[in-house]
Parts: sequence; structure tokens; C-alpha cells
Amino acid sequence: MALDVRPLKPAESGLEQGMIFMAVAVLTAPISHAIAKSLGSQMAPGQITLARLLVQILILAAFFFLSERSRLAVPTISQVLRGVLLASASLSYFWAVTLLPLADASAIYFVSPFLLTLFAAMFLGETLGLRRITAVAVGFSGALIVTRPSFEQFGAAALLPLLSAIFVAIVFTLTRAQNARETPLALQFWMCCSGAVAIVAAMSLGAPLNIAFLVVTPPAPVDWALLIVLGLIGTFTQLLATKAIRLAPAGALAPLQYLEILSASLLGYFVFSDVPDSATLTGIAIIVAAGLYMFYRERQLSRR
Repeated sequence: MALDVRPLKPAESGLEQGMIFMAVAVLTAPISHAIAKSLGSQMAPGQITLARLLVQILILAAFFFLSERSRLAVPTISQVLRGVLLASASLSYFWAVTLLPLADASAIYFVSPFLLTLFAAMFLGETLGLRRITAVAVGFSGALIVTRPSFEQFGAAALLPLLSAIFVAIVFTLTRAQNARETPLALQFWMCCSGAVAIVAAMSLGAPLNIAFLVVTPPAPVDWALLIVLGLIGTFTQLLATKAIRLAPAGALAPLQYLEILSASLLGYFVFSDVPDSATLTGIAIIVAAGLYMFYRERQLSRR
């Protein structure tokens, strides 16, 4: 059998790059979730979210300052809206991990690929084929095998990662709709700025009312270090995810989000000494297989 040595077509190359960027982003994201969970015992979720956004703003501003080719345009209404939604998603998820086990919060959040695929078909006209639906469903079944979440056990707290999933799916859909009209750096900068303003407004109203998840407490020196790392990881993963959803269809990227379970399981094993059981290993294998199949399938379609 002869090797296929043809150069990649632009569409094919963009698809593969987008899927790789998304895979790296979701494999890195659990690090920030673990940091947020560890900080949750010292400070409120609103404060953690705001600190992360402020660090990201400083990093992105430095990128613009060092790059002479970058020009920061006036923010659009869409960017501001996405910033508020993204801040709401981060706040909901950081609040969730302070109340739920990290794996369970992740499992409930994994309704996001379903929503992303559905929204892309409803509002962007992307094809919702049987194989895409199957890959997403198989990946979700693997996530359930790994985490075995129970809504009955956690009650209303289980709605927090669900809210986060809805917000993120809307943000990704809006970003995909904008396509090449905005650069990833400008998009992330204005999203972080508008999100930070929204969080400050919420905290200014919530703190006097003694709303627990919006109260401000002075961070310890080690907490400052963790908050900076949280912002660095958040900037890295969001830039990759933004680039990915501009290069590849939402339906192709959705199953890859389940790879986050793999990273979360490895993090739990090496950092918290959580040894995965046979069911966990089975679920991880299903998730990885679904993601690899979708990568292969979309690559074949792009060549056609």
C-alpha cells in the first residue's frame, strides 16, 4: 500500500490544526480547575474568577504592547456579550468545584458538547450527521462511566456546572459565527475586560449583602502565586480554544472536549493519589477512541 504524501489542502490543514488546538486546550484545562478547587477554601468563587480575568488582561495587554503588528480595535457588542457569558461560565464552574468533587462537576459539564453541536446545527447551518451525533454520544457515555455522577446526591449544586456548560456553548457558537472578523488576541482581551467589569459589578452588589460566593477576602502570598498560574493557564487554553473553533466545525470539535477526563484522571492520580479503577480506565478508553475516530472521520471528509 502506497503512502499518501499529498500536501494538505488549506481546509484540511485548518481542520487538523483546529482539532489539535482543541485537544491541547482541554487536556490542559483541568490544571486550572484543580487550582480553583484548592483556592476555594480560602476565597470566594467570584474573587477567584476576577483574579483570573485580571491576570489574563495583563498578559494579553503585554502581547499587544510587544507586537507592533497588533492593533486593538474598539470592542464589539458581540465581544462584550461573550465576555459576560464567559465570566458567568467561569464563576459557575469555580463555584461548582468548591461544592462538588472535581470529577462529578466535570461530568455534568460535559453536556456542553451536545449543546455546542446542537447550536451549531440550529444557528450556523452546520451538518448534524449521524456519525457526529454518535461520536458525541459515545464520548459522553465514556464520561459517565468514568465519573458516575448523581444529581440526586448533590441536588441544586449540580445545576452550576450545567449553567457553565450552557454559557460556554453559547460563547463558542457566537465565536464560530464571527469566524475571521476578529483576531483571537483582540477577542480574548475584550472578553476578559468585559467579563471583569461584570464580575466587579456583581461583587459590588453582592458583598454588602454578604452573598458568600461574591465576598472578597485578602489572599495569602501563596494564593497570589496560584492565582497568577490560574490566569496563565486560562489565557493559554482560551486562546487555543478560540483559534480551534475558528478553524474547525463545532461538530468536529465537540467530541474532543471529552479528552479533559483523561487529563483530570491523570492529575488526580499523580497529585491526589486517586488510583483509577477498571471502570474509569474503560471510560477513558471510550473517550479517547471517540475523539480519535472523529479526528479521522473529519480528516477524511475534508479531503473529499
